[in-house]
Amino acid sequence: MATFKTIIETTPGVMVDFYMDRCPPCEMLKPKFASMAAGNTNEKIAFVKVNGPNCRDMYDFAKPANERGGFPTVVTFLFNEKKRCIIGADMSAIEKALGEMYQMLDSKSTSHLSMKFK
Repeated sequence: MATFKTIIETTPGVMVDFYMDRCPPCEMLKPKFASMAAGNTNEKIAFVKVNGPNCRDMYDFAKPANERGGFPTVVTFLFNEKKRCIIGADMSAIEKALGEMYQMLDSKSTSHLSMKFK
C-alpha cells in the first residue's frame, strides 16, 4: 500500500486498473490497458494494475466511498486527487479519461512507468 500511495503522490497522472482473476470483462480490458500503457507518450502518467481482491486496502482507498464497486474498475488520479472512477470495461470512458489526463499533462516523452500489484 505504501508504494501504491507513493506512486499516486509523486506521479502527476495515474491510471489504475483494478481487476479480478477469472473475470471476463477484466480479461477483455487487459490487452487494451496494456496497449495504452505501452503506447503512452507522457512521462507524467503511470499505468498501474492491481488485483483488487488481493489488495483490498488499495481498492477501498481508490474507489469512491459511496460506490458498491465491481471489476474491472479504472480509477484516474491527477495531482494526488481522484478524478474518475469507471466501473466496468467501458473503453470509451477509459479513453476519454486518458485523453483528459493527456490534456492536463501535455508534456511529451517516450518513457512510461507501468507497475502491477498482485
